[in-house]
Amino acid sequence: MDTNGRLQNILQKCSKKDSNIICSAANLADLAGSEQINTYGESCLNQGLSMAETLNTLQVDNHTLAAAIIYSTIQHANLSSEDVGEHLGDEVGRLIQLTKQMDGIPELYQAVAHHEQHHSKIDNIRKMLLAMINDERAVLIKLSEQLYVLRNIKTFDEKQKKQIAQETMAIYAPLANRLGIVKIKWELEDLAFRYLQPQKYKQISEELKQRRVEREQDVQEIINKLSTILQNTGIKNIQISGRAKHIYSIYRKMQRKNVGFNEIYDTIALRVTVPTIEDCYTVLSNIHATWKYIPEEFDDYIATPKENDYRSIHTAVTDANNKHIEIQIRTYKMHEEAELGMSAHWKYKEESQQRSAYEAKITRLRQIMDWQKEVSDTKNELNKIHNIFDDHIYVFTPDNDIIDLPKGATVLDFAYHIHSEVGHRCKGVKVDNKIVNLTYQPKTGELIEILTSKQAQPSRDWLNPHLGFLKTPRAKAKVHHWFKKQDYEKHVNLGQELLDKKLRRHSLKNININNLANKFNFKNSDDLFAALGCGDIKVGSIVNSTQLESKTLTEKTEIPTTAQTSSISSKSSEIEIQGIDNLLTHIANCCQPIPGDQIIGYITQNRGVSVHRQDCFNILRARETKSERLIDVNWGINTTNQYTRNLVIKAFDRYGLVKDISNIIANENTSIVRLNANTNKKDSIARIELTIEIVNLALLDHIVTKIKQLSDVLEIKR
Repeated sequence: MDTNGRLQNILQKCSKKDSNIICSAANLADLAGSEQINTYGESCLNQGLSMAETLNTLQVDNHTLAAAIIYSTIQHANLSSEDVGEHLGDEVGRLIQLTKQMDGIPELYQAVAHHEQHHSKIDNIRKMLLAMINDERAVLIKLSEQLYVLRNIKTFDEKQKKQIAQETMAIYAPLANRLGIVKIKWELEDLAFRYLQPQKYKQISEELKQRRVEREQDVQEIINKLSTILQNTGIKNIQISGRAKHIYSIYRKMQRKNVGFNEIYDTIALRVTVPTIEDCYTVLSNIHATWKYIPEEFDDYIATPKENDYRSIHTAVTDANNKHIEIQIRTYKMHEEAELGMSAHWKYKEESQQRSAYEAKITRLRQIMDWQKEVSDTKNELNKIHNIFDDHIYVFTPDNDIIDLPKGATVLDFAYHIHSEVGHRCKGVKVDNKIVNLTYQPKTGELIEILTSKQAQPSRDWLNPHLGFLKTPRAKAKVHHWFKKQDYEKHVNLGQELLDKKLRRHSLKNININNLANKFNFKNSDDLFAALGCGDIKVGSIVNSTQLESKTLTEKTEIPTTAQTSSISSKSSEIEIQGIDNLLTHIANCCQPIPGDQIIGYITQNRGVSVHRQDCFNILRARETKSERLIDVNWGINTTNQYTRNLVIKAFDRYGLVKDISNIIANENTSIVRLNANTNKKDSIARIELTIEIVNLALLDHIVTKIKQLSDVLEIKR
C-alpha cells in the first residue's frame, strides 16, 4: 500500500481536528526526509507511518500519532525537535524530546550485560527513566520503533540480528509486559525468537500451519458446549472466543513443562468476556460445576492483580473426553486493559477520577522499577542494575512533577532543589501527608510537600555537617550565600576597619580604594571590604599589592641613571647574563619564570632582556623566527626576589574553601596579590584564579601539593 493509502487508514479513526495535526506531521516528514532513506531501506515517512499504524491499534491520541510519524525523520534527516515544536506544537515537540531520551535503553542492556557503568551511560539511563515516568506515551513510541526495527532487519547480518533480538528479549519485551501492553509484547517476543532460535521458530511455525484446520474445529466444538452451559446464567452479552497462542509462548510452555509440541497444542485455550466482575465469578462457578477443574492451574488475578495491573481469572479443566481446556474469564474493560495496557486508561480517565495523577505516576514508577529488576534477573545481575539506580531517588512534588535527587539527600535538600526561596522559607515538610523532620531522607516514590513561612529564616545549624540537615553541595552553597548576604553590612564595617589598621601600620596613605577593588575584581569598595570581613580574602594580600604598586610608582618618578636602569645586572645575585654587564632585565609576564625554572633571555628593543622559561610558547616561536635575539641567562647564587605566579583551582564549592586555600598560602609566608572566585551554580563547581608572590619553584611545588590535598579540590593549573 502506498503512503497515501496508509495515511488514510490511520485517519479513519480520527476526528477532523485530529486529522489536521497528523496530516501536518506526514507532510513535514515528507518534506524534510523526502530523499532520506533509513537504515532499513525505507523512507523516513514510511517508517513513521508504520509506527503510527502500530500505535493506532492501541487507541492513542493524535499527538502521539503525529510524534510517531515524524520521529524517524528526526533520527535520520536534518530536522530538530525544536523545528517540530514550531510546526506541530509544543506537545508533539515535548513527546519527541522524551522519546529521544529513551535512547538510553540499549545502554541499560549493555550496563547489565557487561557492567559498563560509565557516568555518561548512567545519566542517559536516568533521563530515560524520568521520560518513562513523566509521559508513558514516549514508551509507546519507543516500543513501536523497536517493533518496526524487528520487522525490517531481514537483510541484516546474523550478528546484528541477534544483537537486536537479545536487546528486545532483555529490555523491550519485559518493559511492554510490565506496562501491560500485551499486543506489542507478543509480537516483539515472536520476532526476537525468530532470530535467536530460527530452527525452533520454524519448527513450531510449520506445525501450527499443518494443524490449524483440525484445531479450529476442536475449538468451535468446545465453544458451543460452553455457550450451552452459560445460557441459564442470565448473563447478557457473553462473548466466548478461542485464544490464540503466539509461537514464543508455546515454546516457553514446552520448556517449562518439559513436554512436546503435541501436548501443548492439544490444549484448548478459550476466553470468556462478560460485562461485570460479578458475572466473572458466576461463569467460573458454572464451569467448575460442569467440568473437573485442575486446582494447581487456578489463579484469581481479579482478587489479586499482577504488578502490571493485569486482571483476569485463569482456570483449567478437563471435559468428559479428557480434553484439557484452559479458560480466561474477564470483563470487557479488563480485556481492553489487558490488550492495550496503560493506553486503555486514557479512554476511562475522563469517565472516572478514581486514580489521581499522583497515584497513576506512582504505579508507573513501581512498574518500571519492577521492570529493572526483571531485566537484571534475566542476566543474573541484580546488584549491577541496582548500582545504576540506587545512587539516585525519584520523588514527587504536589504538582506531580518528578524530581531526581542523589541518594541520601534530605527533604531540606529537596526544598532548595525546587527553588532557593522555597528552601530559605522552609519551616516544615510533609511526606505522603505526614509531618517529618527536616533531616528525613526520602525514598523513591514519595510525595513531598514543603511548608513555608512568609519570611526567609534559614538556621546556621543547617550548615553543621554533624546535624545532617543538608547533604548536597548545591543546597549548602545557597544557605551559605544567604548568610553571607545577610551579614553583608557587618562584614563591610569589619573589613574596612581591618584594612584601615593595616594601611596605617605600614604608613600607606592616599590609597584609592575603588581602584584597589577593581584590581581584585570587585564591583566596588564595599564588596572588597565585605570579602575582607568574611575572610574570603586576606588583608595582607591587599597591603602587599598596595606596597608593590607604591614602590613601582616611586621608581617611575625618579630620573634613571646607568646604575639604576640595570634593575638586575649581569653581576647581581639574581640573574647572570654571560658576557654582558649592566644590562636591564625583567621577568616575562607570559610564562612568569621563578628560580628553579630553566630560563633563557630575549633581547627586546627598549626594555633590555626579558627572562622566559625555556618551554615558553613565545620562546619556541622566537627560536624559529628571531633566534639571533636569544641569549643564555642563569639564576644567580642568591635569589631572594619575590616573583608572581598565577594559579587556577577547580573544586566542588563548599563553605570555607577560599579560606582554606588562603591559610595554606599564608602559612608559607607567601602573599596573595590577586584573587577571583566564581561558582557555576548548575554543577556547584568553583573556579578560583589567584596570583601569589613566590621566591622559587620548590616553594611553589610545595604550596600546590598542599592545595591538592584539600578536600573537594579537583585540579590546579599553573
